[in-house]
Amino acid sequence: MAFNSADIGAFKNVWVFCEQRQGVMMPTTFELISEGRKLANELGVELCGILLGDNVDGIAAELGEYGADKVYVYNSPLLKDFTTDAYTKVIVEAVEELKPEVLLFGASNIGRDLAPRCAARLHTGLCADCTHLDIDMPNYKGFLKEASTLPAERIEKLGTVMINREPHPVDRDLKMTRPAFGGHLMATIICPRFRPQMSTVRPGVMKKRECKKNVEILHPAFALEAADIHTEVTETVKAAKKLVDLIGADFIVSVGRGISKDVEKGKKQFVGPELRGKTIGVIGLGAIGARVANAAVALGMEVLGYDPYISIDAAWSLSRSVQHCVTLGDMLPRCDYLTIHVPYLPSTKNTINAQTLAMCKDGVRVLNFARGELVDNFALLDALGTGKVAQYFCDFPAEELLGVKGVYCTPHLGASTPESETNCAVMAANELSDYLKNGNITHSVNLPDVSQPRVGGKRICIIHRNEPGAISAITGILTAANLNIENMVNKGRKNVAYTMLDVTGNVDAGLTAQLSGIDTAIRVRIL
Repeated sequence: MAFNSADIGAFKNVWVFCEQRQGVMMPTTFELISEGRKLANELGVELCGILLGDNVDGIAAELGEYGADKVYVYNSPLLKDFTTDAYTKVIVEAVEELKPEVLLFGASNIGRDLAPRCAARLHTGLCADCTHLDIDMPNYKGFLKEASTLPAERIEKLGTVMINREPHPVDRDLKMTRPAFGGHLMATIICPRFRPQMSTVRPGVMKKRECKKNVEILHPAFALEAADIHTEVTETVKAAKKLVDLIGADFIVSVGRGISKDVEKGKKQFVGPELRGKTIGVIGLGAIGARVANAAVALGMEVLGYDPYISIDAAWSLSRSVQHCVTLGDMLPRCDYLTIHVPYLPSTKNTINAQTLAMCKDGVRVLNFARGELVDNFALLDALGTGKVAQYFCDFPAEELLGVKGVYCTPHLGASTPESETNCAVMAANELSDYLKNGNITHSVNLPDVSQPRVGGKRICIIHRNEPGAISAITGILTAANLNIENMVNKGRKNVAYTMLDVTGNVDAGLTAQLSGIDTAIRVRIL
């Protein structure tokens, strides 16, 4: 019977392409097996791995540690080295025969090459670079409530899509979520009309979960000849003594040989443009951004600054020569250099993206030593290819950046000094002491930064829910106690707020109990 990708009822089970190199299973495979186990449980089907190579039976059993029920192993000398032709043929024919409902690939170099070719041959859809997968609708709705801004009532109505003007339930469809529009949106893709449902999954986003099973290893018959392969691997150059999965690595350190006597001869490779007279744009003028801006002024650069949330302290510390830009549109077209110094938040993810890069002048040099997620690497690589970006400097190496001309990756060196440990300990002790003695809060992870000088009398510090009426309730009690408020500050952080007041008058022992009796109060201190 001819293969028909539209015959949805004929497909069953979840498959994971198990990537190995030189007989070593890639760690990303275990992430996918763990995620596949969850999907298979939601569908009530088996989880199967598909493993290609030469004499790789010995590593197939590892997949049972993470929940695989079966592993289909395809051994052949022609599969020892990855070639697109051979792997595509074997996988496509296996899918046509065994008909899995879901097929997952890691978004590695191999996965990104292999998955689209298989999808095209099988006449089915593929969602690339996914960061979240679901089958079960209640689980998916829970994910949306946590990770999206959709109204809850709209989320609850989800459950069907229109296909050819007919409603189609999506309870067995794979919900494949991935970033879109340079990371500014999240898109969920489904493939309701064809099978298998295929996805490549970004390494490191799925959690490995041990789920020990007795895995069944199968060896289906298959046909593969040298004539089927149009690419020949003649030599592996500079092979590592020990295979390392850079995609799944938590840290990457790159080293090389010294150049001792050839230093002078090779100095031409370090030639670059002068900084004096150039224009640099600084995104984020906090503690670090302000220092960078001032240093650039000292180097003779024209400095443009953008920070809609700049603090008073940071503003005071800035050189008068730093020009303030109201929008990125005011800054980006003028910059020879662009550096970013903002925290990583959902609102700052991919601040540097295809749209912002398009506004830059040709040949801009981008520096990112804040957080890797602030830059859309793929958009930046596209801009490098067109000449929009001349160079990119960062200390957040990612697989897609390594070895690319014009990209300079270094290890993240923040606080990598002998003095930093001592300085951090002293700073933490001073900040804790200031809170205990004066109620001032600095660098808290769950409370706002609040600080004010003491003006005499007693200081009242109240942590409370950030709700209407809290301040009036506090001041009402103080007024009734005949206390005069000399100074007051209130700041909120999400659903929690902190109010600090300096009061004069007779503060009796019962005031703490009165303030603690306010419905919104969490903790009261009188200093």
